[in-house]
Amino acid sequence: MVRISVDDGAVRRDLEHLKERVPAAAEEASLAATKEFGEQLRRRVISMIPDKGGWYDIYKSSIVLNEVKPGHWELTTIIRELSPAAIPAETSLIWLATKRTAKADLAAAVVMIAANNPWTIDSIPAVAGGLPADVIIKPASPGEVEHFRRRRLLDRKVLDSRLKGIPVKILDFDPELPAVDGRVLADVPFLALRLEYGYGGFSKTPIWSRIDMEGEIISRSKAVQQAGHGTFASRWRQSK
Repeated sequence: MVRISVDDGAVRRDLEHLKERVPAAAEEASLAATKEFGEQLRRRVISMIPDKGGWYDIYKSSIVLNEVKPGHWELTTIIRELSPAAIPAETSLIWLATKRTAKADLAAAVVMIAANNPWTIDSIPAVAGGLPADVIIKPASPGEVEHFRRRRLLDRKVLDSRLKGIPVKILDFDPELPAVDGRVLADVPFLALRLEYGYGGFSKTPIWSRIDMEGEIISRSKAVQQAGHGTFASRWRQSK
């Protein structure tokens, strides 16, 4: 997971002297300013992600601001659950991970299939009843996808022979992701690192290293200051 802590000391110090007069109002104002600071960081990170669709859109929707404890927030990327239809097929590689299941026959089939990780969407055998597996989707360059597509198709006869001893039925070829009895997860932190350093055919797009340097500027922004002062003014009026 890629993360950055949001616990801005400058914002909190600006309001610290107010605690002697209205402690509760000053504390709430400080928390409001810190939360707004984190929200401004989140928006800035999203604005730095290119508008290219596919994995980039998945990346944008994975940026979240979570409160870890009062006054301490973390801006992170998360591993997102996806609809199979949202997978960018030509820039994705797939890892199958077995899950606990009572269907021993299908579990055995998944063990066989998972030994050949990674897969492309159009090379995974479709098992009757669905694969009892979690699917981990990782971003890849078109060249990487084509490389593993060829390898999996070459391995297909060997895999089919292995599956003959297991009482499962392999369905006809399906160009879409076969039915999965598990979660479909996008490894967005993996994408974040590829973009940050320009790995795997992705253009180098430093985001998390830059946002750390921009934090002080954002903490002094009008929106952050207004969030703190507005909350304080509201609580001050309530206390009078």
